[in-house]
Amino acid sequence: MAEQRQSRMEGVMQSLLKLPEMSRIFVRSTTGVFEVSLVAVHEDTRSIEVLWDEGIKREFSWSAVLWKTDFVVGQKPSVAAPGEQRIFLLLWG
Repeated sequence: MAEQRQSRMEGVMQSLLKLPEMSRIFVRSTTGVFEVSLVAVHEDTRSIEVLWDEGIKREFSWSAVLWKTDFVVGQKPSVAAPGEQRIFLLLWG
């Protein structure tokens, strides 16, 4: 079981590392599923840094990434982080 999880996490890491910065991805949080922009992949902490459309940055575990699109996407937070530059590129691949 642990080997299976390790193998899956390795696959998730490889998939995330292939994505260009600012790729649109889906993450699951305690409040729902959100489409966000990928800012960075942190291998050491097994986490990703994402940016909501309003400029808010958050960090999530790799396990929060959803690869399917058959779910309802929730509303994004509405308070922007101060001084954030907003650049968006929609990539699916």
